[in-house]
Amino acid sequence: SHAQDSVPSDVNIFDMNNNGIDDSSEGLPGLDWSDRWTTLSNFVSKKIQKYTISGIQSKSGTFHFGYLPSHALSQKYGRIGMLLVDSKTSGVYDKIYLDMNRDYMFDKSDVNVSKSNPLAVYDKNGDGVPDISGGLLYFIADGKTPIPYSDRFSSRNNLDNRIPKNGEMAAFIGEFDLDNGDISDHGTRVASAIAAQGRLNIGGNNISGIAPRAKIIPIVHAKKSDPAHNWYAAVDAWYFAVEGYDGKVGTGDDAQVVCTAFNFPSVSSGWDIYSQYMDYISRVYSNGSAVFVTSAGDGSEMSYGSTQSPGASPYVISVGMADSPLIMGAISGVPSLHPNARDANMASPRGPTQIGTAKPDVVAISSGTVDDPLYTQSDGKSCYNDKWYGSDHAAANVAGILALIAQAYKDKHSNFPKADVIHSMLMAGAEDRGQDVLSQGAGFVNASASVDIAMGDGGIYAISPSITFGSFHGAKPEYFFKYMKAGESD
Repeated sequence: SHAQDSVPSDVNIFDMNNNGIDDSSEGLPGLDWSDRWTTLSNFVSKKIQKYTISGIQSKSGTFHFGYLPSHALSQKYGRIGMLLVDSKTSGVYDKIYLDMNRDYMFDKSDVNVSKSNPLAVYDKNGDGVPDISGGLLYFIADGKTPIPYSDRFSSRNNLDNRIPKNGEMAAFIGEFDLDNGDISDHGTRVASAIAAQGRLNIGGNNISGIAPRAKIIPIVHAKKSDPAHNWYAAVDAWYFAVEGYDGKVGTGDDAQVVCTAFNFPSVSSGWDIYSQYMDYISRVYSNGSAVFVTSAGDGSEMSYGSTQSPGASPYVISVGMADSPLIMGAISGVPSLHPNARDANMASPRGPTQIGTAKPDVVAISSGTVDDPLYTQSDGKSCYNDKWYGSDHAAANVAGILALIAQAYKDKHSNFPKADVIHSMLMAGAEDRGQDVLSQGAGFVNASASVDIAMGDGGIYAISPSITFGSFHGAKPEYFFKYMKAGESD
């Protein structure tokens, strides 16, 4: 027999460059030389890149090394090494150096993060605008403190909570995921629509969110390609939103507005588990301390009964799509089929739900220019997308308006409004477009009018923003219309 390497048709010899990429002309089929995995059907080895430390001191003499947990950055740039250092007190690890310039050397010129400086960004061309983001540091293991919120998460899911050893773990939050091989950008776009700061100048126009002074709580949700975990991830994300890191409702570290700009496969129900659980967490568990807003869905083409879950819930704000011919024409490059500005778009879902409630609650602009994650472009100044369209964008815009209403109410009354109050103020301030309630809800959102109502400067609102007539299976839930005849009591 012949040695395998001597058979040209069965190549086992290859060249690998410094980035771990096979440069041989033949290539090795079935091998993935990325930093994440390699197929088990091949017996291979991969060189561990050598790093050098220069000018950085560890008080204990022991460094901890690892990689930034970003699949997206790894796919585009390769793995980014991290060095954890106890820079002040021996054994107290307080600073992380990141090799974001990819020179395989840790020195004081590298990006470094700590509790007081948690943002990991790198300006590779020196123009003053970051080009690469490594996310936000929020935890360094000390051997005593659990990962934030892990105690609450583990107790709710009947899991053992393991505390990582000192200096052996650091946690970051950011747009790190890959979804079916694609780099994720959805969270950044939603956050931009809500609270962009206006620092990017696009053709003389700055990208600013609806509520640029709002504070964002980023929460990782399940991937769309991982439906088996969508339910569990959603519920834990919603609990965290209303509890905060301390696991308690109403203690100041929880959200007033929860934007869930996505949908689940259950269409136009209201009794589905997603709608019911979101309703329960907002109305019952949090006692109305957080209002939930979600997109009604996309692509109904004027189909009634097409509002998607979880927006079918009576106490959740469901947002439909409204656009103008000018914006839609600019995005698509062809004349818009949509005739009137601010009317419900033809592709916007309609009510009613299967339990008879009218949805959507309002319609909002669903297209425009937003920021993209830094790694999506070669230059940070170009990290924007001027063609984001859909009900997720509309929901994000309404989340920003809800933040304005909540803050205006607090400025007037010294406390944040309950979910049903802010829900009602949003709908009361909406502009009636003359369409049926199953298409437009209360109408096109009007931030100024709703903020005036919250400030007491004009307008009225009803505590119950909508009424549903009839009954469901012979029963009248709380949001159904109830009446009494003369002499009756309840």
